[in-house]
Amino acid sequence: MLASALAAAVMGAAIQRLQIFIGPSIVLRAQGPTVRVGIIPLVSYAEFEPRGEGRWSIDDLAAWRRAVVALSGGVVLALVAMLLLGPLEAAECIGRTYEQLVWLLVSSHRASAALHAFAEIDSPRLIAGTLAAKIAVYNLLPFETLSGGMLVRLGMPRGRSTAFDRVYAGFSSIALLAIGGAVLVAWLWG
Repeated sequence: MLASALAAAVMGAAIQRLQIFIGPSIVLRAQGPTVRVGIIPLVSYAEFEPRGEGRWSIDDLAAWRRAVVALSGGVVLALVAMLLLGPLEAAECIGRTYEQLVWLLVSSHRASAALHAFAEIDSPRLIAGTLAAKIAVYNLLPFETLSGGMLVRLGMPRGRSTAFDRVYAGFSSIALLAIGGAVLVAWLWG
């Protein structure tokens, strides 16, 4: 999300808060947005300022600018995977990730085998590269809190209904919990 926050700032959106990693955090206050750094290196996100005097919200940006913001994090993660794994292995890993997401839905045995194979990787470089590739794919899933959700919203009219927003947000939350639960079950009991 750091890449997305940087891209949003370059595209003109004002950032209110930047969270780097999760868990107990240290608050850094510099000029501009509040920056928090957590101790668990899993998730980063940015909160954007609402419309204000001379400031743009992320929603005020042109569609192509929002698309750049949405895709920037995945592109950076894919580049990191290429640096750590090599271009061909990173592309193969990204392709396998889509296949493995389908396995979670149709074959817990195959999903479990893939998770156990990942657990047996012993090189920190390979682990980091594989995680970068998988997170790049995961982040593009069409769920509300992910970059894929931002891309889905690009195709919707600006005056969309709040009922749709609630249904989409609820579905996204349930789907993300289901995927996370399927991964956990496949890993522990597969």
